[in-house]
Amino acid sequence: GGGAPGPPRRRARVYLEPTDGQLPGLKRLPGLTSWRVYAGGEFYDALDAVPAGAKREKMSRTMFPPPPPGEGGPLGLERCMRVLPHMQDTGGFFIAVLRKEELDEGEEEEEEEAAGAGAVAAPLSMRSFAAGGGEVAADGVEVPSDGGEVSAVGDAQPPVDLEAEEKKRAAYGLCFAFQTGTCSRGARCRYAHLKGGFDAASGQGVAAPRAVGLQQGKAAPHVKGVVHCSARNQGKYDALFSLHEDFVAVVKRFFGLGDGFPDQQLVARAATGKSVVFLSAPLLAILLADRHTRLRLINTGVRVFEHCEDAALPFPFRLTQEGIPCLLPYMGPRQLIFASTSDMRKLLSDRVISGGALQPDIDAAAPGCVVVVHDPRADRSLDPGAPTPLCVTAVRTKSSPPSILLRLKLNETCSLLRRMPKG
Repeated sequence: GGGAPGPPRRRARVYLEPTDGQLPGLKRLPGLTSWRVYAGGEFYDALDAVPAGAKREKMSRTMFPPPPPGEGGPLGLERCMRVLPHMQDTGGFFIAVLRKEELDEGEEEEEEEAAGAGAVAAPLSMRSFAAGGGEVAADGVEVPSDGGEVSAVGDAQPPVDLEAEEKKRAAYGLCFAFQTGTCSRGARCRYAHLKGGFDAASGQGVAAPRAVGLQQGKAAPHVKGVVHCSARNQGKYDALFSLHEDFVAVVKRFFGLGDGFPDQQLVARAATGKSVVFLSAPLLAILLADRHTRLRLINTGVRVFEHCEDAALPFPFRLTQEGIPCLLPYMGPRQLIFASTSDMRKLLSDRVISGGALQPDIDAAAPGCVVVVHDPRADRSLDPGAPTPLCVTAVRTKSSPPSILLRLKLNETCSLLRRMPKG
């Protein structure tokens, strides 16, 4: 090709900034400058001390402390912070502040001469940076500026080997990240780079791969497409899927959820769609921005709906107890039952209630899930600025006359009953 040459690569040093004067109220310890590595029942101070064999083959020199000279070695690790949970009732964090400074031409030539003479790199010089935003390590391997996988400089991506990809598909399933064009692993990816899985844009072409533990065509009809799913997904934890608009419309209509309800924050935790969870808006924004699915999710969102085959329900999902606070601020009055203290105690004790002062509300509610709200002052309304009142999820039956059935586990019921005032 006759294209114009790219900009010349410029180099830069990256320094660890001192953090002593930052966050003065935070209890912390400095970064460690020495440690021992445990392997095979023994501790080692350096890689050279590890005997040759299988044990050493699994270890790397970067697992050990940086060498002297100088306090903290060439990286100055004592400038970092270590925040330990027991020191200030926090989580555990490792904090480092990095500063990058470009080298001028003279300094760049000095570094190159030192490297050619076999001299040790200047203290704190960690990487060489390209002017175009990429990063070049000492071994000639380029780190893309977009966070993609490492590849050799100048190597062209090989054409897709359909036969090899079909073998991957048979063994491991499809790569979900490839379906949305976000997998940067290319031929190195363990999962097949073939179209046919969930299409996050259109929700079409569902071919459920083994990567999420499904057989062909077993995806739930209310599940639309991928929100966040790693190519290395093993059928647990980190698969999130959007819901079809028709399903969301049924849920909003039944519970009287207003236009202000953020329905895009409802997602399924698997393609089977057995659990529907509610994500916070900031978390959803982070996941949508994670184009290369670098984040590994362990437990995400609040479980709001759970699949339940029950003839009393208008659609096969029940509202969970923990999901009430997510829906309650947006719910209309139809599926709300306001109960006095005595009625709430009776419901928790007998697990069923009908007649009395509650019967008009029970008759007005549609068969299916309802939220019973403790209303000791008979206000029959929810104060938006007040804490969420005591509520329980229940089912309004189709019988005549209808009644309210409690759908809580016995231990949850006993716990709520102990919290209830007498009377």
